Amino acid sequence: MPPIKSASSPSRRHVIVKLLLLSVSCLWLVMQFQLVWTTTTSEMHPSNNHIHPKEEPNKKNPSKEDAASTNSTSVGCILVMDDNHRLVEWLAYHHFTMNLRYLIVAIDPRSTTSPEPIMERWKPYGLQYQIWGDDDYMGARVRDKRNRLFELGRKQLTMVHRVRQKAFYQYCLEHLDSLGLKKWTLLLDVDEYLVIRKDTFTMENPQHDFSTAMATQGGVYQFVQDMTKKSQQVGNTNDQTQYEQFASPCISIPRILFGTTTSADFAEQSGSSSPVPSVLPQQLQNRLDTIRWFYHAHYSEFDRNGLAKTILDLSRVQIPKPHFPNPVNPHRPFQDLCRDPKRILDINEHALLRVHHYLSTWETYSFRNDSRKGGERSREAWEFRALHARDGPTMDIVAWLQGFVHQYGLETATQLLEGAGVPSSYTHAPQVNQQWNFLFTQDFLDKSNSQYESKFGRFLRNRTLT
Repeated sequence: MPPIKSASSPSRRHVIVKLLLLSVSCLWLVMQFQLVWTTTTSEMHPSNNHIHPKEEPNKKNPSKEDAASTNSTSVGCILVMDDNHRLVEWLAYHHFTMNLRYLIVAIDPRSTTSPEPIMERWKPYGLQYQIWGDDDYMGARVRDKRNRLFELGRKQLTMVHRVRQKAFYQYCLEHLDSLGLKKWTLLLDVDEYLVIRKDTFTMENPQHDFSTAMATQGGVYQFVQDMTKKSQQVGNTNDQTQYEQFASPCISIPRILFGTTTSADFAEQSGSSSPVPSVLPQQLQNRLDTIRWFYHAHYSEFDRNGLAKTILDLSRVQIPKPHFPNPVNPHRPFQDLCRDPKRILDINEHALLRVHHYLSTWETYSFRNDSRKGGERSREAWEFRALHARDGPTMDIVAWLQGFVHQYGLETATQLLEGAGVPSSYTHAPQVNQQWNFLFTQDFLDKSNSQYESKFGRFLRNRTLT
């Protein structure tokens, strides 16, 4: 009988060595594949790790958290560029009325200021935030597209804004979902405010008392919650007109544009004192957009009011995985859930929730180096909208300030609102004003189609003739 080979025999050792080498080779191939895959996907879409450590969410201070509970709070995504003078009021208002407690802020790369000091004011009051730059939410291909548009000159800069806007909202919604923040989510600009409309329904229905809601901490948030629940209860009945706006987890909200007729103009025309009581130092209160402007475009004037905006209930929305298949339009982030923002005139008149859009003064409107200046935003566009908004007065929003001061006390409220508004002494250099002239005036004068025959087109021709 031949001897049995031991485990230490040369042939057995040879087999073991081969197996070890094969295992190492396989491990190396797996690591290389993971490296290539990670690099490829990061080029397509940035990872959460790109967020600067400094901008990790701030810890709450429970002693000063004033929302009823963490379940009764909202979150938001917002783009800013040298907007601190507007962010001050916007943040105070939505923190108070909508219990806004988590905000992701994207900064335009051409900004010369940071919103961080404004955000830091609210840390003791429960606000968590992140501040992102372009690299935090744009993949390489999107950045390349942005850079190519930059190179084409001023007339293409509006498209740069659109690229940035859609990429940001897409990644912001995905990020909020990944954090488990499935809450009401605001997709508003820094000059837009979510407001309950003063209406027979909201005035006569004790459950939805208008004056109490606008002056109460979280009043607008609770109104949205109550109306959403009621819309689900009434279903398809005749009693649903006032609830129709709230039937979907994507609420389409008409925008109402406010022009530059002031509260002082109202007092002069009506022969009465200002309808807004002084609750803050007068110089500060006079700079607040929500307290200063009362006259607006008629609800049916789409040319001036523009597209509807949306808020989303992320607890009832399925965020696509791993990413949205298409860029996210802030006016209609979900095609199947959100109404067409161009076709909402049927709800404009009786909508109980509206977005007040404040253009404010020319100095405020043109304060920042907006990429859309000379195009979508111009001196002519401002005149067309701000100087011809004469419906009203509407003061649905003003009660918030009294409630805010009552909630925080005069001293703290004054500190939180410090820096709101552009100082009245601020003026542009003449060359800056010239940069805001509309670049396409001649196109509107020379051509004839539906766009050029719009109200703005006719306004341009009349302005040129005079």
